[in-house]
Formats: sequence, structure tokens, C-alpha cells
Amino acid sequence: MVLLKFLLIVLINVALGTATVIEPNISSWDSHNVVNLEISDRQIDERAILDAQVVNGAPANPGDFPWHVLLYTRRRDDSWIFCAANLLSRNTVITDATCLNGGTEVRTLLGSTIFNRGVVIQGRRFILHPRFRPNNEFSIGMVQLIDNVNFSQSIRPILLVPQAFEAFAFENHIMRFAGFGSRTPSQPNNNLLWTILRILPLSICAELYPSSARNLFLCTENLGQAGAHPGYGDQGGGLIWRQNNLYHIVGIFSRVVNTRDLSYGPPGFINLGPHQRWITSLLSQA
Repeated sequence: MVLLKFLLIVLINVALGTATVIEPNISSWDSHNVVNLEISDRQIDERAILDAQVVNGAPANPGDFPWHVLLYTRRRDDSWIFCAANLLSRNTVITDATCLNGGTEVRTLLGSTIFNRGVVIQGRRFILHPRFRPNNEFSIGMVQLIDNVNFSQSIRPILLVPQAFEAFAFENHIMRFAGFGSRTPSQPNNNLLWTILRILPLSICAELYPSSARNLFLCTENLGQAGAHPGYGDQGGGLIWRQNNLYHIVGIFSRVVNTRDLSYGPPGFINLGPHQRWITSLLSQA
């Protein structure tokens, strides 16, 4: 059955383009344990801790962001990078493909607002978007977990946007974003922090993010606590939209560029709407 599902995924991706499918080594550590994940600072490659954590955000309460996932990827040199991800189903999370590219093992921590503590489930395989290149608008990765997640108040999936909004730019819409924010790469904040963001008009983003002109990339400004913004380690974190008391993932954090005066530019998010056909095809076969 597992082989059949894998073949179906490969066939779907052949139809949509050639995706990169990676099956990391499965180690012997236990899944579904609430533990402190012990990875020493010396094992974490600071240069590879990818663009983002919520700096100066407000502390999140348990259950506020139950889809938020802390994702660790082991690289070939045995160093680790950490990113954010988002739970889409009982066995699949979505993140920025750069967080997975070149990885040999993936570990996810779910269900906690405390850094490095949560329900641990290992990745079984991960799939990169067929048009992925580093830092492009197709930098999307999906991780299929080795075990199903048990949903609870602190662990629940996030919804994709309704089909009617797949081509929507969400200009001036209010969003939420959460992450383990810190200004120092090797010292993430111990608590999950969050802030409020507004999606800027595409015309404002187009100079810094040319693909935003094609509605594939979104950029934001902060409306929360003064100075709050994504920082180290939040790459792959979800841009969350609340509609009719339901929460949907609009985009995933990808990168930040400097403005002409070298100040901190508006955070850039991959708009997931145009990619939902590819995402849902993988979800249906996971």
C-alpha cells in the first residue's frame, strides 16, 4: 500500500512537473513522545539557520497556533538547521523548500509554545515543488510524517484557502504570524511569539519581489507590537488569515530583502493559492 501511494505521488508530479522526492534515513528514536529535543548549539549551523523568527512579538498561549510546527533538518555534514512548518493533515506538513533541500533527516515538534519541547514525529519523506530553485516563488516543500498525528486542543491542522481565493492577492488584508523569535541565530526565544501583519499592495512589493507582480509572492508590514517582524528560524512559517472564525494559511514565509537604504525590507511570503492544485494532489495521496 505504501509503495502504491508513492507511485501515485510520482505519477501526479510527472503530470505537473518533475518534483524532487527525498526519503531521509529513518533513525531509531521514538515518535509521539513529549520530550526536549536535544540538539547542541555546536551542531546547529548558524549560517544555515534560515531567515526568520518573530522578533519582539507577543507571547502565544497554548492552543493559539495549534498548526505551528518546529522543523529540524539534518544536513549531509551532520549539522542541523531549524525552520517553521504548518500542519495540513494528520501526516503532512508544509514549509519552505529551502529548509529541506539537501537534507538527510527531518524531525518535527508539534503542540507546544515552548521551544524544543513538544510531540516528536519523524519525517518519512519530503517532496520539493517541481519548479523549485533556491529563493524563487516555487520554494515549497511537503513533509510526509512516519506516523499520524493525534489531534488535540494544541495540535490541529490549518485549512487551505477556499477555492474562490486561490488567485486572490489579499491586498490590505490582516494576517497573523507566529514563530520562536530572537535576534540571535543560536539563541531562539523560549516562547512562541506572534504578531499581526498587513499584506501590502502588489505595486509596493513589485520592486523588491518582482514575482509579486504575478501574484506569486506577497509582502507585509507589521501592525502588532512595535518592531515585531520575522527573524532567524521562521522560514516556512504560515501567514494566517481568519475568515468566519476559521483559520486559513495564505502563504509561507520565504525571505527578506534589504531596501535601498539597507533597512529591514517587508517580509516576503510565497502565495500558496496558485499552488493549491499541487498541494491538494499530494495531500490526497499521503
